[in-house]
Amino acid sequence: LPPSMDELPPGAVALFMLNLDQREGEVRQVKLSVGATSPAHESTGSEVRYEWHLTAGPEGAPVDLTTHQTWLNGALLSVDPTTGALPLPLEPQTQPASAPVELAATSAAFIVIPNAGAEACM
Repeated sequence: LPPSMDELPPGAVALFMLNLDQREGEVRQVKLSVGATSPAHESTGSEVRYEWHLTAGPEGAPVDLTTHQTWLNGALLSVDPTTGALPLPLEPQTQPASAPVELAATSAAFIVIPNAGAEACM
């Protein structure tokens, strides 16, 4: 599990990414230049990032922006019918920090890079 937001080290970065392309199967790859990919960053051997991807359907399904369902990391996100509460914690996908971020068509992603080493976030 990723650390809670108040446990992240100085220099950690949170990003929001959005792919507005509506063509089915259109995945965008975005290369990041922070953390393990930055030449100024000293490697600790544990450079990972955490990703939460929101889509309007499961991977490979036709794009339907009129749906009333949301998928988180490929699983249907639903609230408890009695309390209306989300199932917590919302588990992220863990990726190597140096790997490109893959954004499916009409998707949004929240990304946390704990060891980004961003000077402005120290």
